[in-house]
This record gives sequence, structure tokens and C-alpha cells, in this order.
Amino acid sequence: MALENEENSTIEPDVNDLMEREWKRHMTQLALDNISPSVSEVSMRCFELFYQGKAVEEICETLDIKRNSAYVLRKRILERVRIEILRLNEELS
Repeated sequence: MALENEENSTIEPDVNDLMEREWKRHMTQLALDNISPSVSEVSMRCFELFYQGKAVEEICETLDIKRNSAYVLRKRILERVRIEILRLNEELS
């Protein structure tokens, strides 16, 4: 069954958006997997907890770290992930 042009114009952006989101999710996970052996477990766990939406107070209590340390760890992991995604994009281009 062929879709009408009008329907295609509304369906295609949805499919493209979905594909783009899935690709970004895949690249982010791949980057995390690649950097995880070279960072501390506490750093990765801190990042994961922030990503899960946990409050900084809960993260600090869970990991027994100070508030400032939690933010620093998150920032460091984000930067490492950003650099790894750039490297992966270059490699896959």
C-alpha cells in the first residue's frame, strides 16, 4: 500500500527523528563503553546516577563524595564522552 505524499511528509520526519535519536543514543553508549576502562568506577557511577536523574545529594550519599566532587566528576566524564564521540564520528566518516 503506497502512502500519499501528504502522509509521507508527516511520517518521514518522525522516522528521521527516531533514527537520529537512536543513532545519538548508540554513539553515546559506545563512547561510554570505550572510556569506561580508563576512568574510575566512582566517576562512571556518579555520571550514571546524574544521567538517571538522581539528586546530587543522593549521589553524594550513595558514593560518599562531596557535592563539588560530584559535579567535577560529571563534567570530566561529559568531556571525555564528547571527545570520544568526535573521535568515533571521524572514524566512521
